Amino acid sequence: MNTIAYTAVGKTEPSGTLAFNPATYVFSAPYESMTWADTVTIQTPLYTSAEDLGTATVTLSGGPDNISGAVCSNPTLAVQNNLLTVTCTLPQAHAGNYDVLVYLDKYGQIYTGNYTYEDPYSASYTVTMNKSNVDTNVDSLSIPYGGTAYVEATPTAGYLSSVVCPQGYTCSGYNTGSFATEKQTIAITNNNTTAGGTLVLVGINKTLSQITKMQEMGPGICNASAIEESATLTDIRDNNTYTVKKLKDGRCWMTQNLNLQGPITLTSGDSNVSSNWVLPSTTTSAWASGSTVTVDPNGGSSNTLTDKWCDLDESQQCEDQIVNMYSGNASYGAYYTWRAATAGTGTYSTGSGENASSSICPKGWRLPTGGDEEFQTLYTQYPSATDMRSATGPNFVLSGFRKGGSLINQGTCGYFWSNKATGRGSVSNPAIWSSSVSLGNTGNKFVGASIRCIAQ
Repeated sequence: MNTIAYTAVGKTEPSGTLAFNPATYVFSAPYESMTWADTVTIQTPLYTSAEDLGTATVTLSGGPDNISGAVCSNPTLAVQNNLLTVTCTLPQAHAGNYDVLVYLDKYGQIYTGNYTYEDPYSASYTVTMNKSNVDTNVDSLSIPYGGTAYVEATPTAGYLSSVVCPQGYTCSGYNTGSFATEKQTIAITNNNTTAGGTLVLVGINKTLSQITKMQEMGPGICNASAIEESATLTDIRDNNTYTVKKLKDGRCWMTQNLNLQGPITLTSGDSNVSSNWVLPSTTTSAWASGSTVTVDPNGGSSNTLTDKWCDLDESQQCEDQIVNMYSGNASYGAYYTWRAATAGTGTYSTGSGENASSSICPKGWRLPTGGDEEFQTLYTQYPSATDMRSATGPNFVLSGFRKGGSLINQGTCGYFWSNKATGRGSVSNPAIWSSSVSLGNTGNKFVGASIRCIAQ
């Protein structure tokens, strides 16, 4: 209980204090409502409890609206332990400091003090972070009464296991569990509490060899893994398995070609896409002259494909095809046009130096950047065709490519999509030959090439 000096006029009283209980009045409704009323107890010192108390008048003055003599209504008086207690119902007023006057009419005695109305809606309360194996973008948040703030939580190596919200707060918008390997944005809402608290975030550390699914991969897992640590992981979209490894460039790569076949709907929960996208049906052989293949089941072009379009033709109609093919050789995987490989985000209009934003890689994985970037970094560590093709290294295979109605260069060369366009009709498409490497190779967007995904 705070103590406040008083001034006595009239009947002589000893020095003492005027105290309020509660020390301040905290609004229980929003500032705009202005409909509350409550009681406050004011204590003044007396010598005896046997006196005839008479009546009291209690008023408030001042504050932000400079009110004058607002009455604290229905005052009652009582004496206990030589203290006079005055209880009354507070008048409506805005948040602020007020002068309080207590007048005991029997004695003509006046006590004065200062009292505060506190509006929690204008205050903020601190929530601090208690983190285990989790990084956050802030160490604390200031959250208004009834308001919401956000924290970004990223597992250091593994996944976000649990979130314990402070008492009086609600936390939402996040996932926990083995697939929560990426940054989670957590909304923390103050449920009309006037206290701060602690947000407890717990992550479970894992390395590459401790996960079983492609979609469990996250930045922290690759960072925590040792060079040449490897695993065989299952793609939950079709239950295909792939060998993956942390290579000497410090990145985690698939060391087998992607073999995802359509029709299949990809989602942000299982793939490197921001919204649902359909990979169309996979053809199982090279197209014969005059064959017809669905172009885009995602509401785009309704054209069909005939071989004569996409042999030498570099028109937009040709470059924007979404086509994938499987030759029957599992080690070679499937062949995808660039628009198929990029889940529709890489098109004829994607210009030189621009990157496609999505891919058909599993969630937690993506297409590598151009031949002069991540492929180049990898080649620096494996500086020959033999090294790039080594089963103990990247293990690139000579899968060839699809063009027009033919599969070309199988057993001679492998062509691998990046996310980087080099022009309206071409993409950085590094080529691995049996005895040489061409990182600067570019490929037409309409050809069918292989995919190696890299961990995000």
